Amino acid sequence: MRTPLHGAFDPNVMQICRDPRSQQKVDLSSAHFIYKVADGSPAQKLGLLPGDCLLAFNGQPILTSLTDALLALQDGSHFGVRYLFYQAQSDAFLEVETDCMPLGLDLLPNSDTIIEAYAAQGYYGNEGFHALWEREDYVGLREAISAAYRKPTALSFMQRLVRASHSLPALEVFCAICDFEMHEDREGLGALLSKVRVREFAPDMQALLYFYIARQAQDERDIALYQEYILAAYKFRPLSERIKRGAMAAGCDITEPQSMLSRSLPLHYEFTYLCGGAGDINMSTLIAAIPPQKITLLCFMPMCRGSNAYNEALKVFHAIYAYHKDSLHQMLVITNKDKQRKDPSSWYEQEEKLIAAGYPISVLLDPAGNFIKDLSLRNAPTLWAVDKTGRIVWDKGLMSDYDYWEMLKG
Repeated sequence: MRTPLHGAFDPNVMQICRDPRSQQKVDLSSAHFIYKVADGSPAQKLGLLPGDCLLAFNGQPILTSLTDALLALQDGSHFGVRYLFYQAQSDAFLEVETDCMPLGLDLLPNSDTIIEAYAAQGYYGNEGFHALWEREDYVGLREAISAAYRKPTALSFMQRLVRASHSLPALEVFCAICDFEMHEDREGLGALLSKVRVREFAPDMQALLYFYIARQAQDERDIALYQEYILAAYKFRPLSERIKRGAMAAGCDITEPQSMLSRSLPLHYEFTYLCGGAGDINMSTLIAAIPPQKITLLCFMPMCRGSNAYNEALKVFHAIYAYHKDSLHQMLVITNKDKQRKDPSSWYEQEEKLIAAGYPISVLLDPAGNFIKDLSLRNAPTLWAVDKTGRIVWDKGLMSDYDYWEMLKG
C-alpha cells in the first residue's frame, strides 16, 4: 500500500510515498545505484542510503546522467519530476514528486545502462567505457564499443575529438584491451602500444595506455619501468581506483596533494576577459565584489581552454545554481590559453548556454599562467571555492551535485 509521508522537509518537495515491495519484482537492469549521499541534502532527508537504486525518472529509465535529465527539463520549462527509488534495506519503493532540484546523490549506472546509452545516442565520451573498465566488465565493454561503432555520425565526432589521422584510435585501444584481458592477446596489445603516440591522446586515454605499458614492463620484470609508467598513469587519472591500486602495489609515492582548505588565495593575478565581460580585471577586485555570506567558484583550466570534463562540470553548475543562488555568487573560469584551437564545439556547449542565459560566469585569461605554478595545479578542470576574505573554503572539486551539497553544508 502506498503511504504518503506528510510534513515535507523542503518546499521543493511536493509529495513522498513509500510502497512496500511485497511480491513485486524489482527490475534493476537499467537502475542507477546510489554510491554516496551528501550530508544535509534532500536525498539524505528522504532517507536514501548507499546501495539504494534510482529506477525511473518521470516513469522512464535514465540512459544518460541525472544532470542531463534535469537540464533537459529545465531547458524545456518543465519543472515537475517524479523519482522512483528502490530502498534495499527496507525492501520498499520510494516515490518522490519534486521540481528539478538536484538531490545530492552520487550515482553509478550499471553496465546495461551504459551499453543502452551508447546504443541510443552513440559516442558520448569515454567515461562509460572507463566505468566498465574499472569494473573489469570486458563483455559489457565490448558491447558498448559495438554500440558506438553502429553510429557513423558519432564515430566521425570521435575521430575529430582525438584529432587523429587514422581511424578511431580510442576504440582501437579499448578493443585491444578487451582482447588482452579476455583472451590474453599480448601480441595484439603490444603491437598497438608500439605504434600509437601516447601524448596525442586525451589525458584519460593516456592514463589507460600508460597502465598497459606498465603491465608490459611488469611482465618483463622491469620493476623500475613498471613503477615509472604506473605512476604516469596515476598522475593522468588519479581518481581511478584500479590505477591507484596498481600504483600502491608498485610501491609508488601517491600521497595526495596538500589540501588548500582555509588558505588565502593569492590576489596578485591580472586577467583579461575572454567571455562574460570586457577589458581587464584583477583578482583583488573580483574577491572584493563577493557579497557577504556568498562564495565564488573557481574553475582553473591549466594548459587548455576546454575539455569534455569542463563541459560536464559546467552542466552541474547550470543544474544547481538556481537552487543555491543565495549562496553562490559567480563562477570564474581561469585559463592560460586564449584560443580554442580545433577543440570540439561540444566542449563549450554549456559555457555558451550559461553566458547566453545570463548566468554569472566569466572566462578569464592569465597569459603567463602564473596561477598554475603558484597553486601547483595539475588537472583541468580544478574546481575550488573562495569567500569574501579570499579564503579557500572548498578544494575537493565540483563535478557533481553531490559535491555542491557537501560544500554548502559548511
